[in-house]
Amino acid sequence: MIILLYKKMNIIIIKNRTNHFLKIYIAGFIFFASVWNLLPDNLYAAPMTLNIKQQKNNVELSWSKVDGAEGYNIYSSDSRFGAYQMISQLHTKSPTSFSCKADNKYAYYKIAPVTAGKEGELSAPQSLEMELFGDNTYIFSPNDLKEEMKQVIDTITNEMANGKISQFTDKRAAFLFKQGDYGWLQFENGFYMQVAGLGKLPTDTKIDKVYVTTDWLGNKNATCNFWRTIENVSLMNKDGKVLIYGISQAAPIRRLMVQGDINLDMGGWASGGFLANSVVTGIAGSTSQQQFFIRNNETNFRGVNWNLVSLGNKGEIEKKDNRTVIESTPLIYEKPFLFFENGDYFVFVPGRTENAAGASWSNGKTENGKVIPLSAFYVARSDRDNAKTINVALAKGKHILFTPGIYSIIEAIEVTKANTVVLGLGLASIHPTNGNDGMHVADVEGVRIAGLIFDAGSGINKNTNTGGSNILLQVGAKGSKKDLSKNPIVLSDLFFRVGGVNTPLPCKADISLEINANSTVGDHFWIWRADHGKQVRWDLNKADYGLIVNGNDVTIYGLFVEHYQKYDTYWAGENGRMYFYQNEKAYDVPMQKDWVGPDGNGNGWAAYRVADKIKKHEAWGVGVYSVFNRTKEFILLENAILTPLKGNITVHYPFTVNLSRDGGIEHIINGLGGPHTSKDSRTGSLKALPETYNNVWKSQ
Repeated sequence: MIILLYKKMNIIIIKNRTNHFLKIYIAGFIFFASVWNLLPDNLYAAPMTLNIKQQKNNVELSWSKVDGAEGYNIYSSDSRFGAYQMISQLHTKSPTSFSCKADNKYAYYKIAPVTAGKEGELSAPQSLEMELFGDNTYIFSPNDLKEEMKQVIDTITNEMANGKISQFTDKRAAFLFKQGDYGWLQFENGFYMQVAGLGKLPTDTKIDKVYVTTDWLGNKNATCNFWRTIENVSLMNKDGKVLIYGISQAAPIRRLMVQGDINLDMGGWASGGFLANSVVTGIAGSTSQQQFFIRNNETNFRGVNWNLVSLGNKGEIEKKDNRTVIESTPLIYEKPFLFFENGDYFVFVPGRTENAAGASWSNGKTENGKVIPLSAFYVARSDRDNAKTINVALAKGKHILFTPGIYSIIEAIEVTKANTVVLGLGLASIHPTNGNDGMHVADVEGVRIAGLIFDAGSGINKNTNTGGSNILLQVGAKGSKKDLSKNPIVLSDLFFRVGGVNTPLPCKADISLEINANSTVGDHFWIWRADHGKQVRWDLNKADYGLIVNGNDVTIYGLFVEHYQKYDTYWAGENGRMYFYQNEKAYDVPMQKDWVGPDGNGNGWAAYRVADKIKKHEAWGVGVYSVFNRTKEFILLENAILTPLKGNITVHYPFTVNLSRDGGIEHIINGLGGPHTSKDSRTGSLKALPETYNNVWKSQ
């Protein structure tokens, strides 16, 4: 509080330093009045910028000079939203820098100017941690002040949870929680948000609840609750009620501990989903999910209407006809993750596990893998980095950590060295803007790509079929032949999108994901030609193929591919294995003549196509949905699934669902099963193979 005497009136200026506004009371009057013109300029102004850098064992701060300041007070805290304590007072006008020993490498600092012995406004905080991870990464500590921490979280989540404003936003956020107990904290996980603990185990970081409940579509419909992730935390669920986490595609749940029950919808329709390497002490499940894939969890699971594939889970799986239950996962490398230990950051890269059941970390298990210090990574920020800077770092042998943001690139990112780790935080997005490809991975062993969105751009490429990018992500060049079986390339939580976002011209791409490298392991993809959003129409967001597999011995878990204009998935590599498939055919085929494929009397392109040359292939839980509701006439797809008729080809539980208003599918697989159209079936109906096939199709 400052008291000034002006023309025999007492003027009391009260400054709220948290909210940064002034209330002014003038004695003898009952109104407020501004008196800035009576005060020295910038009496309360903070430095406009506060910079930080590390100099050997010291931290050096520098800032812009505040006019009229006679000195500066320096404050520090162990955490961004913690209590700040004064550590130094500078009593001269000239200094605009300060150096101190960095006992805590990632301490936070604020500066306040001092005039006439009175302290002005505190600057925004600065830290080597903020400088490293950028503005879109929020790192929380148990030492943070609860009110400040909750205010920051609520401000972001209130916007990001509302799909009406955030479904196609350009904002990204990672909420990273250092080890500790946040048992008082509850908040919602929204679009383009990652919630993750920074411990080595999920049990190191405890939060009461993280939920998904905003009913922005109405009728508790969660079918568009996409693009969010939660991993490596424990949800304590202290009130004992069922935790509601209503999600659909591209919303992976990994490495999670839930005390009690979790329901994966909000009571209305939902179209998920992916749950892996997690422990739920109660019951996990859904009352209205269309489909779900669960892998290497420890829980009892209930519900799901059309397709549940359970792989390597421990616990009771409710018995229904639409289940595919496999006791162990033949081969898996879990997703890498960031953790904080002994004052610094590292990335844990899980190793190879064969024939596994249950979570990799539960009950004190020692996890197989390697620890890489963050100093071995180039930490990319979207406000300063592009393909050129990232490729320079890759050429020098650096791993890449993408902090949250959208990375617009005019040339492909080139991953050429073996055992390179490329990890995204906060659903970081790779966005080609020049008709270029997004990323190329060489035919080398041990590369890990995880946690990214590949967004087709609106750049023009006259050499491609669609006029956009040729390939958003290419894994191994065409013709790759190396044997990578002992140390394969692994792809985790990768999401592809053609259209929907707000761009000046339509987004286009010939192929979203092409896998040419042998023995590649894929663990959760959503590959999506947009059916809604901006610039969405048959002749606008053009995209031929979702996934093309040319490599041999490729294994994919949790494959969601939708709305492509030719084959959604084309598998041309030998000995492929695919566990769980969800597909919607394109909504917007104008007329049958616009959709003439090479198979099935010219009626459309199959959703899942195994090339005629293939001798061995196996797939589990393959669902194809017809949703022809934006057409000009009745549209028919001849076969949902097409495979060779001879060899060693097995498809477990192939089925179709009719969601069309004007069209449908003639056959489920290779001329067998059906018809299943709007003329002969109700909306939402499921059709499987005749009972004599016992839900399995095999080649002769």
